Amino acid sequence: MNFPSIRIEGSIVSPELFDRLEELPGQRAADFGLTGSATVKDEIARAWADAQDYWRIFHRKLETMPANSTGTTETRNLWIAPLLGLLGYQLEYQQRGPELNAKVYPISHRAANRANTPVHIIGYRDGAGLDRKPERSGGPRMSAHALVQEYLNLADQDYGIVTNGRLLRLLRDSSRLVKLTYLEFDLDRIFNDGLFADFAVLYRLLHASRLATT
Repeated sequence: MNFPSIRIEGSIVSPELFDRLEELPGQRAADFGLTGSATVKDEIARAWADAQDYWRIFHRKLETMPANSTGTTETRNLWIAPLLGLLGYQLEYQQRGPELNAKVYPISHRAANRANTPVHIIGYRDGAGLDRKPERSGGPRMSAHALVQEYLNLADQDYGIVTNGRLLRLLRDSSRLVKLTYLEFDLDRIFNDGLFADFAVLYRLLHASRLATT
């Protein structure tokens, strides 16, 4: 099956697994924390319906905002926090961000129920995107992606998430690797084009139960 919204860099996951995700270890209902008669497929369908509602509400809000607004607060509170909540994440906002080697990393959130996994959310309208350093004065000294990647390479954590509401990436510690390693989902494409199959892959691979709790 073709998954047009998904991009893989490095060896974080093999695309050959996508078509048989349901058959792999760790993909049973109990592995996702589901109880009773609930099935993973049913939960994905419910999450898809709710996520589409969040997407529509978020975009209606964007339409009423000034053109020069990056929409950071709205991206975080109306879109990504609810979306990741559907995947089992309990996000906590970080006023300052973690500090390593006397350097502060202004990462916006952490997953409190997943070993404080870093989750950095920037604005949907932030022109720098994930890969460019913001041009505004007083902003971060590196791109959103580089910020989380450097933190992962120095911290005792394997994975992190970075997103601007358009693209969502799962990053991996690459301190021992030659090239960057991440899994990217194009949220714009998933929700504008109704790519349920791609969303199902996102759910199965990025659900909070995939990450360590300690």
